Amino acid sequence: MIAEYNYVVIGAGSAGCVVANCLTEDGETTVLLLETGDRYTKLEI
Repeated sequence: MIAEYNYVVIGAGSAGCVVANCLTEDGETTVLLLETGDRYTKLEI
C-alpha cells in the first residue's frame, strides 16, 4: 500500500507544526510532517 498525502511539510519546528495544523483543519486534507535530527542518547532527553 502506498500512502498518498495532499501536502508534505519539511521541518516539525514551531512553524512547521502550525502549517500542518492549519492545512488539516478541514478534516479531509492529509499532511506528511517530516523531521530529522541527531539521535539523542542522553537519558535526560
